[in-house]
Amino acid sequence: MNSRKKKLLSMLAAFAIAFTIWQPTAAVTVHSAGSEVDAQAILEKALLDAAKGTPAEFAKWGTKKLIAAALNTEEESDCDIIMGRLDDVVKNQNKMIDMLNQIDTKIMEKDLYDKMNEFIKKSWNGSFEKNYKGLNVVNNATYKNDDARATAQKDYLITSVAEMNPKSLHGGDCQFDKDVYTYGNYLTQGEWVLYSSERQPIYSIWHQTMKYKYKWEHQAYEEWAAFQNNVTESYLSAAAIDKLSILARIDAIENYNKQHPLASKISTDGLKTRLTMLDEQIAEVKDTYNKYKVTKLPDSMRHYQTPGHEMYLYTTAKEQTIPNEADKKKGIHDLTNWYYSHQNNKPEFTKLTGLKGRWNTQKHGTDIWPNLNHWRSFVSYDSSTLTPTAEWMQQIHKDYEGNATLYQIFFDRDKGNMTPPSGWQKNWNFVVDPNSDHPMEYWRGGSTRADRIYTPTVDGSAALQKSIIYYYHNWSNNPPDTVRHYIGIGVTKDPRGNSDEIAPDFDAIWDNSSLGTDPDSCVTGAYISADDPAKDEPSGSADQTGAKTSPETGDNFPVLPLTALALLASLAGAVTLIIRRKTSIDK
Repeated sequence: MNSRKKKLLSMLAAFAIAFTIWQPTAAVTVHSAGSEVDAQAILEKALLDAAKGTPAEFAKWGTKKLIAAALNTEEESDCDIIMGRLDDVVKNQNKMIDMLNQIDTKIMEKDLYDKMNEFIKKSWNGSFEKNYKGLNVVNNATYKNDDARATAQKDYLITSVAEMNPKSLHGGDCQFDKDVYTYGNYLTQGEWVLYSSERQPIYSIWHQTMKYKYKWEHQAYEEWAAFQNNVTESYLSAAAIDKLSILARIDAIENYNKQHPLASKISTDGLKTRLTMLDEQIAEVKDTYNKYKVTKLPDSMRHYQTPGHEMYLYTTAKEQTIPNEADKKKGIHDLTNWYYSHQNNKPEFTKLTGLKGRWNTQKHGTDIWPNLNHWRSFVSYDSSTLTPTAEWMQQIHKDYEGNATLYQIFFDRDKGNMTPPSGWQKNWNFVVDPNSDHPMEYWRGGSTRADRIYTPTVDGSAALQKSIIYYYHNWSNNPPDTVRHYIGIGVTKDPRGNSDEIAPDFDAIWDNSSLGTDPDSCVTGAYISADDPAKDEPSGSADQTGAKTSPETGDNFPVLPLTALALLASLAGAVTLIIRRKTSIDK
């Protein structure tokens, strides 16, 4: 045994064995060892050893650890841990049944669930528990010698487990053989479910149950692993008893045939076939268990797992920074004039990287729209990592039935437990990926207002906002004067490659995103006629961004041109003069 395994075994053996079911509002004491996820390594090895088969001449009848011997578990530390866990799972059968009762009609049709549940309940509380405890009583009794112990063991396995009269031996199956095999099939083949077109093993069914119970995967790890481990250990205990019972029957029949050479021979072929089938099933259980075992995500990732709304996210959120134009002295007049002057050879205007344009010959003007490459560092978590869509943000807000803000959903310890940006406040909006329903927009302000870039964001209540992130004037450009802050959440994919589980299709998410196959569908633009008058702004003026901001859009209220303001000021002065003169005459 390597040092790593010894360390793990020692750690597990040091813990007291205890298990209580994890209720939604209660703390959990996990079975065997502080971590059911870690215990999977021990159980995997037990399944591997048990699947190796049993020698034809079983030579370990004299040991008290007969079940461990049947599972080919020989090392003392292995025996202690495996037997401790098997003893414990038998003691807590009802708790496993209570957990199984959490499966509901969202996962399986009721009649199929009732059929599976009734069988497992009957097995756990019936022959599985009775035969396991009964053999342990026989093993732990006091005997004159090992031969006497072996005789008592074989008698119990034939008369109590197989329910066979030693005087009427036969080579056929007993009911316990069939029940163990049926139970193994539930672990490997499972039952028909509503979330897949194929039968799913009980491991997958339970995983789906956890998705409905816990919205975040990391919240479910221990209860998820505890159930997977316990149903497997229940099977292991039953399979070990069945293997011993088959061997005892084979041994008894062969002894009978030797002692009665003139009588008709009783065939053991059927029992040997059953033994082979059992070993093959144990191997299949091992493979299925390994396929569905709980593998934790790295701490750098989170999985929101509510069915239909699944998403993998980076744990650390970041503050999104609005990029500036490199040349603040270039504006819309420069862009439109360029395309008017170069309309025949169609070159790109490169002095403003936040916009794209092209000459529209038919309309005699310029089409303008946002350049996503320029704004990528703001609308995406990074250059190659998406932020969620507004629709998804709204979906998860609904999952919590409006009882939690997005800040709570992502950052509270009892929910996503993600890391917020440094210095964040609960008035920061979340950046979302633009799409055809909620595009990034270049908005034409006309002759009185600055043109601008709108992009979709959501606030803490998941309400959609059109946030202004940049202004374009005739001869200049600038970000908003009012500093606003934005949070970015990064979308990623499952690094474990769990293709067997129902999970978000990351490729589909990517294809339908602003980084996907049709990014132009994620932006909208405006048309500026070559005949339009220029904005009533003096060269080099900044946009009037100090105006009040609407809470719904972050937009500015209309601002009158400077000439209009001058006119109003003159009128106000005239009115004041008239009032003064009238007052003087009245006096």
